[in-house]
Amino acid sequence: YGISVDVETDGDFAHEAITLEANTSILEALKQMASARGVLLIPNGRGGLRITRNNFPNSAYGIKEGVNYIEGNFSEDGSQLYSEIKVLSQDKKQGKHSAIVKDSSVRRHRPLVIKTQQQGSQAEALRMAQWELATRRAKATQLSLSVAKWVKEDGTLWRVGERIPVDVPSLKVKGVYVVADASFAYGNDGSKVDLTLEEPVAYELQ
Repeated sequence: YGISVDVETDGDFAHEAITLEANTSILEALKQMASARGVLLIPNGRGGLRITRNNFPNSAYGIKEGVNYIEGNFSEDGSQLYSEIKVLSQDKKQGKHSAIVKDSSVRRHRPLVIKTQQQGSQAEALRMAQWELATRRAKATQLSLSVAKWVKEDGTLWRVGERIPVDVPSLKVKGVYVVADASFAYGNDGSKVDLTLEEPVAYELQ
């Protein structure tokens, strides 16, 4: 497809073989492969992809109420959290594998079983289970903020996968967050960016 790819973490991301359902899209297949390797696929800002884990670049410029903050909200949704996540995989040499990780924050028994469609070892099954737990935690708590101007104070665009400082007292939010999504808009009031932010600690593997 001629898409450029920036690799920002060590590791072998090649898959010997994958099995896909007839209606599986290219993006869904890539997400499955990324999950099996414990990595994220995010835009690189040039029409391509970045392969990364939690080595997000830090920016000294972020969002501050009274400076560039317009409006926002803090949301929590635990519908995709599970008390335990079990990943089933197999390979030609060692046969079937099973890996389980548990989330102590989910008090009632709510298991999730994931059957991978690609070949994978026991270690890869565990890594996939850990990464599923981490990314689901990140998406369960999100901060949505609208910011004036497309660029930060240093003149660079807001970038997906970047750590930025956030200080919004009216939302009782102060800390460092990862930009999970950025939507640029221009209207009668000028330019603005709608940002979805997630806590970087949620991407740390257990």
